[in-house]
Amino acid sequence: MDQILLGILKSDHPPTLQQQLIEKLVVAAADSRLSQKVCVDILEISSNWVVYSDVTELPCSLGVKVFLAFAGCNKAVLESYVSTDRLASWMSVTKATSSKPDNRSATVVLIRGILQLLTSQQSFLKLSNVVQRMAVTYVREHLDIRVSVSYYLYIVHNEL
Repeated sequence: MDQILLGILKSDHPPTLQQQLIEKLVVAAADSRLSQKVCVDILEISSNWVVYSDVTELPCSLGVKVFLAFAGCNKAVLESYVSTDRLASWMSVTKATSSKPDNRSATVVLIRGILQLLTSQQSFLKLSNVVQRMAVTYVREHLDIRVSVSYYLYIVHNEL
């Protein structure tokens, strides 16, 4: 399945056909019995697509869909695949200025989906602590975001 995904991503087919093939062949097969290696390879391909967008011109949101489809059906594989170092690395790329806006927002959606899938798992607390720590650091480093957050909280507080 991982080879099929890579083949579709690297093909010369129009993006709309690539997207249809991925949804019909790859996403639809997420609940199939696949080896751990194949699942890890699909998680790797789709996370690289989302975070780095070096795989394809297709929307990052489709990469999130592939990742979360396989992750949801293979939580044990997901838990072994996603480490605190991997999350920190993804978030570091996300806050870099070279990361495209589509990548940044899709990466946030991906991480949120991962945490939702792992809420009842042992690794959840460590992973959520990394996300929280890096998010606070990012806000501290970017005054414009702090102002936006403060304004939002002011508006919310005054509306209540």
